[in-house]
Amino acid sequence: MRQIAVWARRWTSKQKPSSQLLLLLGLILCAQLYIIFRPSSSCAGKEQHAIPTPASLAASPSSSPTVPLEDPPLPRLSKPLIVACLANMRTVSTTAYNLARVLMERVDPNSVSGWEKDFTGSKRILMRDVVPKAKGQVSMVYKSHWADQEYHNSADFFLVTHRDPYDMVCSMGNMFRPVFFTDFRKAVKSCRGMADNEKGILQVASKSGSALHVHHSALYSAESMAQVVEAMALKWNVTGGKIDARGVAREVLELRAPPEGIFPVAHPRTELHADHITASSSTKKDCTELRRALEADSVCRAWHDRYEQSFPPGTAQLVRDSIP
Repeated sequence: MRQIAVWARRWTSKQKPSSQLLLLLGLILCAQLYIIFRPSSSCAGKEQHAIPTPASLAASPSSSPTVPLEDPPLPRLSKPLIVACLANMRTVSTTAYNLARVLMERVDPNSVSGWEKDFTGSKRILMRDVVPKAKGQVSMVYKSHWADQEYHNSADFFLVTHRDPYDMVCSMGNMFRPVFFTDFRKAVKSCRGMADNEKGILQVASKSGSALHVHHSALYSAESMAQVVEAMALKWNVTGGKIDARGVAREVLELRAPPEGIFPVAHPRTELHADHITASSSTKKDCTELRRALEADSVCRAWHDRYEQSFPPGTAQLVRDSIP
């Protein structure tokens, strides 16, 4: 453009005034066309920006009024709920308890949880003493192994886990009762006690009007555990946002027992203790003879038969509302 201007001055100095005027008008027109149609890239390496017009400003999203985005609704309980995780020992009940606990923490951030014998404060009040007081006031998830407890009447929902009775007694022997493998009478006595306790659990759960019965094998994978979570959320009447059932299941699967010597009994939140899944000895004992002794007892065998009627071998129905 500078060279053109110099040339124009030299040329116009030799021309008539009329010709000079025409040339000047032509140069102005060319300059305007150049500005309008010039390339977006600059000759000097500096980025050039198009001059915004009223039309472009009106079409620009940034120029329109900003509408605040609302957070999606969170899944929430419609009212406080007391959940009892009630089952015999060695039925994978702690995993079931943690599923209920994590789900409850996501649908009610003001909830509390723990074992029935946990202390809830400096006054050394037990969790089971708090259950009746929390009814309709505070959501709670508690774990218990014993059916004959009056405070269960305050529970709104029961989560019950089931396992082959013979396997339960064998697991107890490998866990903390190695005497079961040498004194079958003690093993049978324990089996009879748990059979009676199972009857009580089923009676209490049936009276509540809302329960979920889970086969222990459903508590080992994220897929089946997510089904348990979804069934619980439906029973609890959770409303609002969507439940991340698989996320709850994966969180529980990542739980690990604490190292020995840290907690007096168990982790106060997860209820896992140092040797929760380990055996009482370095090598688990064979259960063949123990199972035969249990099968020979009429009470234990009747319990085993009822269990197989509820969960036939090979059944795919691992989560159900009631037990016949």
